[in-house]
Amino acid sequence: MHSSESPSTADPFAPPPTFWQRHAEPIAVGVVFALTVVLTVMAFPPRPTPEFACAFAIPGAFWAYTRPRLKIFAWTMFAAQAVAWTILLGWLHNVTWGGLLLLGPFVGAWIGTWYLAAWWTLPRMVGRPTLVRLAAMLGLAGAWVLIEWSRTWLLGGFPWLPLAASQWERIAMLQIAAYGGAGCVSFVLIAVNLGFAAYAHRLFREGRSGLNKRSQEFFLALFLVLACFSIFIPETFNRHGFRQEFAKIRMIAFAKPAAGGTLPTGDALFRRLAQQRLRQRTCKLHFTDARLAIDQQGMRQCVAARQHFRQRRMMPRQDIVGHRETGRSADADAARSARWVASSA
Repeated sequence: MHSSESPSTADPFAPPPTFWQRHAEPIAVGVVFALTVVLTVMAFPPRPTPEFACAFAIPGAFWAYTRPRLKIFAWTMFAAQAVAWTILLGWLHNVTWGGLLLLGPFVGAWIGTWYLAAWWTLPRMVGRPTLVRLAAMLGLAGAWVLIEWSRTWLLGGFPWLPLAASQWERIAMLQIAAYGGAGCVSFVLIAVNLGFAAYAHRLFREGRSGLNKRSQEFFLALFLVLACFSIFIPETFNRHGFRQEFAKIRMIAFAKPAAGGTLPTGDALFRRLAQQRLRQRTCKLHFTDARLAIDQQGMRQCVAARQHFRQRRMMPRQDIVGHRETGRSADADAARSARWVASSA
């Protein structure tokens, strides 16, 4: 019997493939596209979640480990980057919608070339020696920085929101920029993304067990983050050496009388201020947090009362009326000071 006449080798008793197995590729495309768009947009300002900059490239990098078809991978990542960067550059619609719809996909495609490098590199690193894998990881992080740098001179010198801009509120991550500029920050963030992707692939795809589950790529990414923090912590403790008092600032509130009325002076003025100070501990009223209350009628009385308060130590230096440190009544002190001002005027 010829081999062509042999029955099919498929097992007729094998369970049929599930829905997820039959549509694995379309599902992977949709999940990677959605996660990449959402994480990329949420990583940049004005969104208050810069931590997503450490995860926005994980879906694409993890998918690259599984050796997807180049055409499907390239179009998916291009579409995700085009949508994400059109949203990020959405402020341009105030100038021109046409420019926004052209520039967003262009910047996205420019960044998308990095994912092509990841598609070629990451599957070839599975099972390689540790030093080779770490060198590939650092090379991909450097490739991202190179792409960001090339984008600056190609588009007229404007950086177009580099990855480091996502950390503008995270001082600890920005410390390394003092030694290598914004490129160092982007380098660390991409290394963290690759470290997480390598760790996830080792856990879920390589079938390692025990201590072999450890990922050296993840450890290297963690080391880079700790290096950033190691720069920040000494500077935090040494900051007191740079604090020098160079000026004293006084706050002055210009009080304007209500329409058809005048500001109260004398006993009524200071009694009202004292009562407001006692009721409003948070200094929300324009009288209570000022050093002087100035108007055309009561400026001389207020200045004299302020000096009298200091001379008699009847209130703290930072308050106008009342004093919580002593047990005296603020109303009584205000009235006494006002009478002193009236008698000395």
